[in-house]
Amino acid sequence: MYSMKKLLEKNGIVSDGDWDGVFGTGLLLQWAKSQNIHVANIVFPKPRDLQVSHFSEIVSLEIVPTKCPIERSIIFDHHEGPHTDKYYGNIWIFGKFLSVAELVQRLLDVEVPQRWIDAINEVDSTFPKSELGIFLFKAYQADVENFPRIELVNKIAAQRYNELLDILKPLVDRYIEQEKIAEQLIESVEFLLPNVPYFIYSENQMGARRIAMFKLEEKYDIVIAIRMQENTIYASIATMKSNINLLPIFNKLRNMGFSAGGHENVGGITVYKISLNKFLDILKGLIKRYIYHKMGTC
Repeated sequence: MYSMKKLLEKNGIVSDGDWDGVFGTGLLLQWAKSQNIHVANIVFPKPRDLQVSHFSEIVSLEIVPTKCPIERSIIFDHHEGPHTDKYYGNIWIFGKFLSVAELVQRLLDVEVPQRWIDAINEVDSTFPKSELGIFLFKAYQADVENFPRIELVNKIAAQRYNELLDILKPLVDRYIEQEKIAEQLIESVEFLLPNVPYFIYSENQMGARRIAMFKLEEKYDIVIAIRMQENTIYASIATMKSNINLLPIFNKLRNMGFSAGGHENVGGITVYKISLNKFLDILKGLIKRYIYHKMGTC
Protein backbone atom coordinates (compact mmCIF):
# COMPACT_ATOMS: atom_id res chain seq x y z
CA MET A 1 0.00 0.00 0.00
CA TYR A 2 1.26 3.43 -0.89
CA SER A 3 2.18 5.95 1.79
CA MET A 4 1.61 9.66 2.19
CA LYS A 5 5.34 10.22 1.66
CA LYS A 6 5.35 8.30 -1.63
CA LEU A 7 2.38 10.18 -3.07
CA LEU A 8 3.60 13.60 -1.96
CA GLU A 9 7.02 13.00 -3.52
CA LYS A 10 5.60 11.51 -6.71
CA ASN A 11 2.75 13.86 -7.67
CA GLY A 12 2.18 16.16 -4.68
CA ILE A 13 -1.12 17.77 -3.63
CA VAL A 14 -4.34 18.63 -5.43
CA SER A 15 -6.75 20.78 -3.46
CA ASP A 16 -9.97 22.70 -3.60
CA GLY A 17 -9.13 26.39 -3.91
CA ASP A 18 -11.33 27.80 -1.15
CA TRP A 19 -9.95 28.98 2.19
CA ASP A 20 -10.01 25.69 4.02
CA GLY A 21 -8.36 23.93 1.07
CA VAL A 22 -5.64 26.56 0.88
CA PHE A 23 -5.06 26.55 4.63
CA GLY A 24 -5.17 22.76 4.82
CA THR A 25 -2.62 22.56 2.01
CA GLY A 26 -0.35 24.93 3.90
CA LEU A 27 -0.60 22.75 7.00
CA LEU A 28 0.07 19.60 4.98
CA LEU A 29 3.14 21.26 3.45
CA GLN A 30 4.28 22.31 6.93
CA TRP A 31 4.00 18.70 8.09
CA ALA A 32 5.80 17.37 5.02
CA LYS A 33 8.74 19.71 5.58
CA SER A 34 8.96 18.59 9.21
CA GLN A 35 9.28 15.01 7.92
CA ASN A 36 11.86 15.94 5.27
CA ILE A 37 9.37 15.08 2.54
CA HIS A 38 9.68 16.99 -0.74
CA VAL A 39 6.24 17.84 -2.15
CA ALA A 40 6.47 17.45 -5.92
CA ASN A 41 3.69 19.85 -6.89
CA ILE A 42 0.65 21.74 -5.61
CA VAL A 43 -2.39 22.18 -7.84
CA PHE A 44 -5.58 24.16 -7.25
CA PRO A 45 -7.74 23.26 -10.27
CA LYS A 46 -10.37 25.76 -11.31
CA PRO A 47 -13.95 24.43 -11.17
CA ARG A 48 -14.30 24.55 -14.95
CA ASP A 49 -11.10 22.49 -15.36
CA LEU A 50 -12.34 19.64 -13.16
CA GLN A 51 -14.68 18.29 -15.86
CA VAL A 52 -11.63 17.34 -17.96
CA SER A 53 -9.27 16.45 -15.09
CA HIS A 54 -8.12 13.04 -13.90
CA PHE A 55 -5.86 12.54 -10.88
CA SER A 56 -3.96 9.46 -9.80
CA GLU A 57 -1.46 8.71 -7.03
CA ILE A 58 -1.74 12.10 -5.38
CA VAL A 59 -2.81 13.54 -2.01
CA SER A 60 -6.17 15.30 -2.33
CA LEU A 61 -7.91 17.87 -0.17
CA GLU A 62 -11.61 17.89 -1.11
CA ILE A 63 -11.01 16.91 -4.74
CA VAL A 64 -13.27 13.87 -4.58
CA PRO A 65 -14.71 11.36 -7.09
CA THR A 66 -17.98 13.29 -7.41
CA LYS A 67 -15.98 16.22 -8.83
CA CYS A 68 -13.67 14.35 -11.21
CA PRO A 69 -11.99 10.95 -11.60
CA ILE A 70 -9.40 10.35 -8.88
CA GLU A 71 -7.84 6.98 -8.09
CA ARG A 72 -5.05 5.34 -6.09
CA SER A 73 -4.86 8.48 -3.96
CA ILE A 74 -5.18 9.62 -0.36
CA ILE A 75 -8.24 11.84 0.01
CA PHE A 76 -8.81 14.23 2.92
CA ASP A 77 -12.47 15.19 3.05
CA HIS A 78 -15.04 16.40 5.57
CA HIS A 79 -18.10 16.49 3.30
CA GLU A 80 -18.91 13.30 1.43
CA GLY A 81 -16.87 10.34 2.61
CA PRO A 82 -15.87 7.07 0.95
CA HIS A 83 -19.44 6.01 0.15
CA THR A 84 -19.31 8.34 -2.88
CA ASP A 85 -16.17 6.67 -4.29
CA LYS A 86 -16.53 4.91 -7.64
CA TYR A 87 -12.86 4.67 -8.58
CA TYR A 88 -10.05 2.31 -7.73
CA GLY A 89 -7.83 2.14 -4.69
CA ASN A 90 -8.41 5.42 -2.85
CA ILE A 91 -7.66 5.78 0.84
CA TRP A 92 -10.06 8.18 2.56
CA ILE A 93 -9.19 10.28 5.58
CA PHE A 94 -12.66 11.39 6.49
CA GLY A 95 -14.04 13.14 9.56
CA LYS A 96 -16.92 15.39 10.51
CA PHE A 97 -14.92 18.56 11.05
CA LEU A 98 -15.95 22.10 10.20
CA SER A 99 -13.15 22.38 7.64
CA VAL A 100 -10.67 20.14 5.86
CA ALA A 101 -7.95 22.32 7.40
CA GLU A 102 -9.02 21.22 10.88
CA LEU A 103 -9.03 17.60 9.70
CA VAL A 104 -5.43 17.91 8.46
CA GLN A 105 -4.34 19.72 11.63
CA ARG A 106 -5.89 17.13 13.95
CA LEU A 107 -4.70 14.06 12.07
CA LEU A 108 -1.12 15.20 11.54
CA ASP A 109 -0.84 17.14 14.82
CA VAL A 110 0.41 20.26 13.05
CA GLU A 111 1.24 23.31 15.15
CA VAL A 112 -1.04 26.23 14.30
CA PRO A 113 -2.59 29.06 16.35
CA GLN A 114 -6.10 28.00 17.37
CA ARG A 115 -7.60 31.34 16.40
CA TRP A 116 -6.61 30.64 12.79
CA ILE A 117 -8.28 27.23 12.75
CA ASP A 118 -11.36 28.79 14.38
CA ALA A 119 -11.46 31.51 11.74
CA ILE A 120 -11.07 29.03 8.86
CA ASN A 121 -13.88 26.92 10.34
CA GLU A 122 -16.11 29.99 10.46
CA VAL A 123 -15.38 30.92 6.86
CA ASP A 124 -16.03 27.41 5.56
CA SER A 125 -19.16 26.55 7.52
CA THR A 126 -21.06 29.81 7.91
CA PHE A 127 -20.71 33.58 7.69
CA PRO A 128 -17.82 34.49 10.04
CA LYS A 129 -18.29 36.42 13.26
CA SER A 130 -14.74 36.87 14.59
CA GLU A 131 -12.51 39.73 13.45
CA LEU A 132 -10.02 37.36 11.83
CA GLY A 133 -12.76 35.28 10.22
CA ILE A 134 -14.36 38.36 8.67
CA PHE A 135 -10.93 39.54 7.46
CA LEU A 136 -10.23 36.19 5.77
CA PHE A 137 -13.70 36.03 4.27
CA LYS A 138 -13.41 39.49 2.74
CA ALA A 139 -9.93 38.81 1.34
CA TYR A 140 -11.07 35.64 -0.44
CA GLN A 141 -14.33 37.05 -1.76
CA ALA A 142 -12.59 40.14 -3.16
CA ASP A 143 -11.00 38.10 -5.98
CA VAL A 144 -11.78 34.38 -5.91
CA GLU A 145 -10.37 33.76 -9.38
CA ASN A 146 -6.97 35.31 -8.70
CA PHE A 147 -6.65 34.52 -5.00
CA PRO A 148 -2.87 34.15 -4.31
CA ARG A 149 -3.16 30.52 -3.20
CA ILE A 150 0.40 29.26 -3.64
CA GLU A 151 1.89 32.35 -2.00
CA LEU A 152 -0.43 31.90 0.97
CA VAL A 153 0.32 28.18 1.23
CA ASN A 154 4.04 28.92 1.54
CA LYS A 155 3.43 31.52 4.27
CA ILE A 156 1.19 29.12 6.20
CA ALA A 157 3.75 26.32 5.90
CA ALA A 158 6.43 28.68 7.24
CA GLN A 159 4.06 29.87 10.02
CA ARG A 160 4.53 33.49 8.94
CA TYR A 161 1.04 34.63 9.83
CA ASN A 162 1.85 38.35 10.07
CA GLU A 163 3.17 38.26 6.50
CA LEU A 164 0.01 36.41 5.52
CA LEU A 165 -2.07 39.31 6.82
CA ASP A 166 0.06 41.78 4.85
CA ILE A 167 -0.69 39.90 1.62
CA LEU A 168 -4.41 39.89 2.33
CA LYS A 169 -4.86 43.54 3.36
CA PRO A 170 -5.10 44.97 -0.21
CA LEU A 171 -7.70 42.34 -1.04
CA VAL A 172 -9.80 43.30 1.96
CA ASP A 173 -9.70 46.92 0.78
CA ARG A 174 -11.07 45.82 -2.60
CA TYR A 175 -13.90 43.96 -0.93
CA ILE A 176 -15.69 47.25 -0.22
CA GLU A 177 -16.17 47.68 -3.97
CA GLN A 178 -17.74 44.23 -4.13
CA GLU A 179 -20.39 45.21 -1.60
CA LYS A 180 -21.78 47.72 -4.09
CA ILE A 181 -21.98 45.02 -6.76
CA ALA A 182 -23.76 42.74 -4.28
CA GLU A 183 -26.55 45.28 -3.95
CA GLN A 184 -27.04 45.15 -7.72
CA LEU A 185 -27.24 41.35 -7.61
CA ILE A 186 -29.85 41.54 -4.86
CA GLU A 187 -31.94 43.88 -6.98
CA SER A 188 -31.80 41.36 -9.86
CA VAL A 189 -33.28 38.37 -7.98
CA GLU A 190 -36.08 36.20 -9.32
CA PHE A 191 -37.99 33.58 -7.36
CA LEU A 192 -37.80 29.84 -7.93
CA LEU A 193 -40.44 29.40 -5.21
CA PRO A 194 -42.16 32.04 -3.07
CA ASN A 195 -39.41 32.05 -0.42
CA VAL A 196 -36.51 30.84 -2.61
CA PRO A 197 -34.81 33.64 -4.56
CA TYR A 198 -32.04 33.10 -7.08
CA PHE A 199 -29.77 35.43 -9.01
CA ILE A 200 -27.32 35.04 -11.87
CA TYR A 201 -23.82 36.46 -11.60
CA SER A 202 -20.76 36.56 -13.83
CA GLU A 203 -17.24 35.36 -13.15
CA ASN A 204 -16.00 38.85 -12.31
CA GLN A 205 -18.81 39.18 -9.73
CA MET A 206 -17.78 36.15 -7.69
CA GLY A 207 -16.60 38.33 -4.84
CA ALA A 208 -20.03 39.92 -4.56
CA ARG A 209 -21.90 36.62 -4.82
CA ARG A 210 -21.43 35.49 -1.22
CA ILE A 211 -22.18 38.93 0.17
CA ALA A 212 -25.47 39.00 -1.73
CA MET A 213 -26.30 35.47 -0.66
CA PHE A 214 -25.69 36.21 3.00
CA LYS A 215 -27.96 39.26 2.97
CA LEU A 216 -30.69 37.30 1.20
CA GLU A 217 -30.30 34.33 3.57
CA GLU A 218 -31.21 36.61 6.47
CA LYS A 219 -34.60 37.21 4.84
CA TYR A 220 -35.53 34.06 2.87
CA ASP A 221 -35.57 30.28 3.40
CA ILE A 222 -33.12 29.19 0.70
CA VAL A 223 -30.91 31.29 -1.58
CA ILE A 224 -29.40 30.19 -4.89
CA ALA A 225 -26.63 31.89 -6.87
CA ILE A 226 -25.94 30.75 -10.43
CA ARG A 227 -23.02 31.30 -12.78
CA MET A 228 -22.97 30.00 -16.35
CA GLN A 229 -19.83 29.42 -18.37
CA GLU A 230 -19.83 27.76 -21.77
CA ASN A 231 -21.86 24.54 -21.30
CA THR A 232 -21.58 24.48 -17.53
CA ILE A 233 -23.80 25.77 -14.74
CA TYR A 234 -22.26 26.45 -11.33
CA ALA A 235 -24.73 26.94 -8.51
CA SER A 236 -24.31 27.77 -4.82
CA ILE A 237 -27.21 27.08 -2.48
CA ALA A 238 -27.46 28.12 1.17
CA THR A 239 -29.81 28.59 4.08
CA MET A 240 -29.68 30.01 7.60
CA LYS A 241 -32.81 28.13 8.69
CA SER A 242 -32.08 25.49 11.34
CA ASN A 243 -35.05 23.37 10.22
CA ILE A 244 -33.81 23.07 6.62
CA ASN A 245 -31.32 20.37 5.62
CA LEU A 246 -29.90 20.66 2.10
CA LEU A 247 -28.03 17.32 2.13
CA PRO A 248 -30.91 15.26 0.63
CA ILE A 249 -30.89 17.60 -2.37
CA PHE A 250 -27.15 17.18 -2.89
CA ASN A 251 -27.45 13.39 -2.52
CA LYS A 252 -30.27 13.18 -5.07
CA LEU A 253 -28.39 15.38 -7.55
CA ARG A 254 -25.37 13.07 -7.28
CA ASN A 255 -27.64 10.08 -7.93
CA MET A 256 -28.81 11.90 -11.05
CA GLY A 257 -25.20 12.15 -12.25
CA PHE A 258 -24.44 15.74 -11.27
CA SER A 259 -21.60 17.04 -9.11
CA ALA A 260 -23.03 18.25 -5.80
CA GLY A 261 -22.03 18.37 -2.16
CA GLY A 262 -21.65 20.43 0.97
CA HIS A 263 -23.05 20.81 4.47
CA GLU A 264 -26.63 20.81 5.74
CA ASN A 265 -26.74 24.59 5.31
CA VAL A 266 -24.55 25.30 2.27
CA GLY A 267 -23.13 23.60 -0.78
CA GLY A 268 -22.28 23.69 -4.46
CA ILE A 269 -23.66 22.11 -7.63
CA THR A 270 -22.08 21.75 -11.06
CA VAL A 271 -24.06 20.53 -14.06
CA TYR A 272 -23.06 20.15 -17.68
CA LYS A 273 -24.87 20.46 -20.99
CA ILE A 274 -28.39 21.16 -19.79
CA SER A 275 -30.32 24.40 -20.11
CA LEU A 276 -30.78 26.82 -17.25
CA ASN A 277 -34.54 26.33 -17.37
CA LYS A 278 -34.14 22.55 -17.11
CA PHE A 279 -31.78 22.92 -14.16
CA LEU A 280 -34.14 25.30 -12.38
CA ASP A 281 -37.05 22.90 -12.92
CA ILE A 282 -35.00 20.06 -11.39
CA LEU A 283 -34.01 22.20 -8.42
CA LYS A 284 -37.56 23.40 -7.86
CA GLY A 285 -38.86 19.84 -7.80
CA LEU A 286 -36.19 18.70 -5.35
CA ILE A 287 -36.79 21.61 -2.96
CA LYS A 288 -40.53 20.90 -3.01
CA ARG A 289 -39.99 17.19 -2.41
CA TYR A 290 -37.13 17.11 0.09
CA ILE A 291 -37.59 20.41 1.93
CA TYR A 292 -41.08 21.83 1.84
CA HIS A 293 -42.99 18.55 1.61
CA LYS A 294 -41.22 17.23 4.72
CA MET A 295 -41.88 20.53 6.48
CA GLY A 296 -45.56 20.24 5.58
CA THR A 297 -45.61 23.54 3.71
CA CYS A 298 -46.70 22.27 0.33
